[in-house]
Amino acid sequence: EAKRVLRPNGFIGITDIYFKSEEEYLKHQNNLCDDFDFGIMSEKKLKRIMNLNGFRIIKWEDESKLLKQFLIELIWKCSEFNLDWFAKASKLNSLDAIKNLSYFTMIAQKNS
Repeated sequence: EAKRVLRPNGFIGITDIYFKSEEEYLKHQNNLCDDFDFGIMSEKKLKRIMNLNGFRIIKWEDESKLLKQFLIELIWKCSEFNLDWFAKASKLNSLDAIKNLSYFTMIAQKNS
């Protein structure tokens, strides 16, 4: 969608969860995708998709500390919250997979 709506040299900012490790991504990839989205990807796959769609990544930062802080605060403040819900919402079948998630911020520019 960004490829379609952005003008040449336009910018996009994306933040999302991902697997830092290609091995972890490959281990869980069968549980990640459905007909409506790409699911949680590895850093390598995300960067490849952006490149194939005509985007140059200007900045990529791992923000995993923010994800951990958010989950800790959510668990602390919501007594009913449990990580089983997060596992289902993120399409992961195990809490073990959640431990290997990371969080990124990316700025990319559409090629001219």
